[in-house]
Amino acid sequence: MATAANEIVWTVVVAAGTGTRFGGQKQYALIGDQRVLDWSIETARSVSDGVVVVVPSEDVAREGGVAGGKTRSESVRNGLGAVPAEATIICVHDAARPFASEHLYREVIAQVVGGADGAVPGLPVTDTIKQVSSANVVVATPDRSSL
Repeated sequence: MATAANEIVWTVVVAAGTGTRFGGQKQYALIGDQRVLDWSIETARSVSDGVVVVVPSEDVAREGGVAGGKTRSESVRNGLGAVPAEATIICVHDAARPFASEHLYREVIAQVVGGADGAVPGLPVTDTIKQVSSANVVVATPDRSSL
């Protein structure tokens, strides 16, 4: 499904993480009746002409997709390598963020269609952030409006 006139949009959904901080592979955790990964794929498919899913190498036989690498950047590179050459716009999405909306994807795509080399969505920071030195001493409180 083309999302922008004359554009071929593909999305790489990166789900090759180990979930160390989470205590397990977050991409396979259930939210309601679906896995985190499945929520991410579903939205990507609704706004893209094709989707490449990057999973841990040991899960490729079960999940399909492309094997991830040793690092996040290597996993993204592996996913990009599986996107057809005719793709004109490529979105990269972290599967552990399952609530990216169709609207958000379309806004990112619209920025690229409008001439941007790339687009990265973000949200305003609402929490107070502290900068801490190597000695674990708070040295600054950055202004949230600049983050």
